Amino acid sequence: INDSVITVDIYSTISEHIDEYLYYRMDPNWTPLGAYYGYREIAKAMGFAPTPLDEFEKGFIEEYAGENYRNVKLTQLLNNPDSITFYKVDKLFPATVNHYYTDGTERTDTQMVYGSVSNPLSYGYMIYGDRGYYSNAFTENTNGKKLLVLKDDSGISLSPFFMAHFEEIHIADIRYFKSYSNHTLDSFLSENEITDVLILLYTSNARSTYRINNIYEFLNGAESEQQ
Repeated sequence: INDSVITVDIYSTISEHIDEYLYYRMDPNWTPLGAYYGYREIAKAMGFAPTPLDEFEKGFIEEYAGENYRNVKLTQLLNNPDSITFYKVDKLFPATVNHYYTDGTERTDTQMVYGSVSNPLSYGYMIYGDRGYYSNAFTENTNGKKLLVLKDDSGISLSPFFMAHFEEIHIADIRYFKSYSNHTLDSFLSENEITDVLILLYTSNARSTYRINNIYEFLNGAESEQQ
């Protein structure tokens, strides 16, 4: 990685809190609490004071069976479901939010974190919205700071916390963005006057040639050969 890139050691932070509920049993994602610890370390590296966790209003989904249940439908999984405690970031930091989906549809609303979803047992993680290829949020900040998050699913529950610190947040899923956009990274940064870029990937994706090629494609505007 280029020396100008600031790396953030989230792994050590997770290890310090390993006895807390940071990952689901039946879904590959980290919980909102795990995502918060990641946000806290990244915010410090960016020079921001992280918003204290106890300032956020909490929401609850009592039973969540997650991706494992959606995939295999084993009723045994329902005997010991997960739960979700999430943080209503929008209550503290309101914004206008635009979501763009791979089927060509768009939606504008005022939430990055929803208070409830239909069928929370199977789709509780959709409190962060349906998985689209790109979202942006325009907050009430006037500091001129604009963040681009290049992410996989790890960024879904982490990105909303940055509404405290940036005037604009642009969230691009590296798996889909290039397929549904005419932008390379350079053109996107220039057009949107981005000041900060955060690359946030789960370890399984960061070591994947397929996912790395997604990033190369976004960087270069064309599909890259395997490196």
